[in-house]
Amino acid sequence: MKQVFCMVILFFYLSVAFPVEFIIKFARQLPERAFGHTTQGLQKDKLDVLLKTGKTNEWSVKSTNKNYLLIVDNDRSDSLYKIFLLKTKKTPVICINTFNVRNAFLECWTKKNGSNVLSEIYLVPKLHVNEFLKNKLPQDYELYANFYLDDNGVIRANLNTWMNPDFENIELYWDIHLKWDGEAFKVVKVRHST
Repeated sequence: MKQVFCMVILFFYLSVAFPVEFIIKFARQLPERAFGHTTQGLQKDKLDVLLKTGKTNEWSVKSTNKNYLLIVDNDRSDSLYKIFLLKTKKTPVICINTFNVRNAFLECWTKKNGSNVLSEIYLVPKLHVNEFLKNKLPQDYELYANFYLDDNGVIRANLNTWMNPDFENIELYWDIHLKWDGEAFKVVKVRHST
């Protein structure tokens, strides 16, 4: 069975302008629900300990490179968080990319209207499978792209078509790139190359 792997490349201002301490400062302000997409989650009190010491019984900080803060589950290599910042004209946007087995979530948060509390903002577009195809599926077909941040600071998306017989003979027509312009993601389609 052929598995379709679709990719979205997102070019954005890397957090090079943001020292790791700045990313950690914002990560401490994330609400507990931002860490709720993994099997065991990460409670606020444990997040504080983790960011101070680098380790708890369940989680470890594995990387603090120029692009993101990486937090991994000590028992499951398929559960992790990548936290990074997007540069804006105003308050930076903090993003948390969660991986849990085959699922990936990307959420963005910022401070609004002078508030000191982070609020979730919906910046990442919802990309339906038909965005990638020339021969469209029915619009009510339930498949959307998952997003993830790679080690080079590029956000990618893929369609999880594993074990899906509907995708045995489907070819991609478009590669989609999202460009961060400092305020929003812009969608650009480029003809898929094989």
